[in-house]
Amino acid sequence: MKNSLLEELPQLQWAGINTYGCTAEISVRERSVPEISEQEKGITGIAASRDGYILSCTVTKGTGLVEVGNTVTEGQMLISPYTNCGLCIRAERAEGEVIAQTNRILKAVLPMETLRTEEIGRTKHKISLLLRKKRIFLWKDSGISGTTCGRMYEEYYMTLPGGFFLPVGIWVETLWNRNFSLEQRSVEVLEEGLRDYARTRVQEDTVAGTILRENVTFSQEDALYILEGKYLCSEMIGRVITEEIGELHGKTD
Repeated sequence: MKNSLLEELPQLQWAGINTYGCTAEISVRERSVPEISEQEKGITGIAASRDGYILSCTVTKGTGLVEVGNTVTEGQMLISPYTNCGLCIRAERAEGEVIAQTNRILKAVLPMETLRTEEIGRTKHKISLLLRKKRIFLWKDSGISGTTCGRMYEEYYMTLPGGFFLPVGIWVETLWNRNFSLEQRSVEVLEEGLRDYARTRVQEDTVAGTILRENVTFSQEDALYILEGKYLCSEMIGRVITEEIGELHGKTD
C-alpha cells in the first residue's frame, strides 16, 4: 500500500502505515519543491564576517579584492561579484573561500558545588490498566510525589503474531526516594571542565576553523569558578551579501 501511494501520488515524499488492532493509521509527507529566492536570483558578493588577517583566498567566481597578508575588518568586501572584461563588466554571484586568522574572547563560569543525588529506601511500583486512551488506576493514593521522590514510567502493550498491537496494555510507574547533598568540586575538575567547554564552544562558533593558540586565566568569585580565555583561530570569514548594481568596490571600467 505504501509503494502504491508513492507511485500514484508523485507529490508525496514519504508514506508510512501503522496498524493498531483493526485500525490502520496512514502518515504522509508532501514533497517540497524548492523555490529560487530573490536573493539567489540577484548579485551577491562575499564580505568579512569579522576582523582578521588573511591566510588564503581562493576565488572561483567574481574578483578577489584581498591577498594573503592583508588585514581586513568586519563588513569589508573580500570577493566582488563584478569582473572587468575590458569592454564590459560582468556581474554574477561571487563564490570563493577566504581563510583568516582571527581572535576570539570567551568567558565561562561553573559553580564550585554540585548537587548530588543518592537513592535511599526501597523502590515502589504502581500499575495501571490502559484501554485505548483511557487509564484505569489499580492503586489508591493522592498520586502526588514529594520533592525528594524520583519517578519514571513504562508502557507495555499486548501484541499478536505479526507485530499487530492491541489497544490494551499496562502502565508501570516506578518511584523511589532520593537524598540530596552538596558536593565540593576540586579545582582540577573545574578547570578541566571549563577548558573543554570553552574549546568546544569556540570550535562550534567558527566555520571550518581550528584553534591555533589559547591563553586562559582562572579566578574565583564567591561560589563561582571563572575562565577568561583569548583564542587565536584560523577560520573561514566570508559571508554572502546582496549587491546593488553599480557598486564596483574600487573596480572601474
